[in-house]
Amino acid sequence: MRNVLRLAPGLALGFALALGPAPAAWAVYKVVGPDGSVTFTDVPPSSGDATLLSGGQTRARAPSSSAGEELPARLRQLEQQAPVVVYTAPGCKACDDGIQLLRQRGVPYSERTIVSPQDAQAFKAFDPQLQVPLLSVAGVKLSPGFNAGAWNQALDSAGYPQHSELPKDYRFPIPRSLTGNAAAAPGLSAGTQGAAGRASAPQPSVAPPPDPKAPPGFKF
Repeated sequence: MRNVLRLAPGLALGFALALGPAPAAWAVYKVVGPDGSVTFTDVPPSSGDATLLSGGQTRARAPSSSAGEELPARLRQLEQQAPVVVYTAPGCKACDDGIQLLRQRGVPYSERTIVSPQDAQAFKAFDPQLQVPLLSVAGVKLSPGFNAGAWNQALDSAGYPQHSELPKDYRFPIPRSLTGNAAAAPGLSAGTQGAAGRASAPQPSVAPPPDPKAPPGFKF
């Protein structure tokens, strides 16, 4: 027993060395390429044009919420049969170019954007290269990066019109985080939301005035 107790500290040290330090949070760097596309990596780049992704970023584009009017029957059917999803990131010029192409053609799409390390981790399942923009049409993913010819060809093959047929008051959806983190409700500022919350809160009840005819000591 004495020998076992004497070896215990050495065994504990061996286990600690084998297990190694606890894994730290995944550091993700955003690298902008010459063509404006964005690549995410967990290896610190040697160049100085990379930024550490920390989350909380928002896109400056598209103050929009939802379609103001129903889609035409043809587009509604296409949206169901061949949904268009574009994966983007803030500060990505190639992503903006791709979004502009979709809007000019009047293609209803959904946009999933990478704004946090958790988003980048989830994006690995879609593209191991971790490069955006990435377009998916009818569940088929194109090569990462913006290529107008390839994007138009995929949209043509899916049957989308080459010129917009959207209603004039159609509003494209706002970008959503890849991991599903929703922003504040569109159209409501923080002050408005606070006021709405206060308005919906139960108001304190007010006691009625005392009845002069009530028996002594009686209270409502």
